[in-house]
Amino acid sequence: MKTKLAIASVSMALLGVGSVQAEGGCPAGMIPAQGTNISTCAPISGGNGVAAESAGPRWLSRWGAIAQDPDNRVMGAAAERESKREAKKLAMESCLSRGGVKCKVLTVYTNQCLVTVQGVGAANDAMAESIERATKMGMDVCRKRGDSDCHVYYQACSLPLRIR
Repeated sequence: MKTKLAIASVSMALLGVGSVQAEGGCPAGMIPAQGTNISTCAPISGGNGVAAESAGPRWLSRWGAIAQDPDNRVMGAAAERESKREAKKLAMESCLSRGGVKCKVLTVYTNQCLVTVQGVGAANDAMAESIERATKMGMDVCRKRGDSDCHVYYQACSLPLRIR
């Protein structure tokens, strides 16, 4: 009898040893996915039907825009705006306030930098992850076009904003 009791005690102790997993073998913060015939895990819902947020960073996009009136050689710009709509609206307002009559939004960008390179014959916009990279790209285009007096006319960044 003592032998059976000892075996039972050892068995119970061994059952408590090892890693602990959530229901269905899912890692912490996850539960078995519903309605699937394969073993998958899904994030635990936060009570309102929305999956619990991950612990990683969260970013908000930022927008910029350029509006131009080529007949009057006027440009308006907006950067670091919360929406595409706001960036376009402010670029148009800027162009009109500088004397533009037939302003049109020609360039919209998000989460990057923009550089306008002006030459004697034309201007071009270049977008990249940094001012330096966008400047190099814009200058290369200007020079390949055979233009002279290539220089940066405008530069701005509308980079994403980390909120968490």
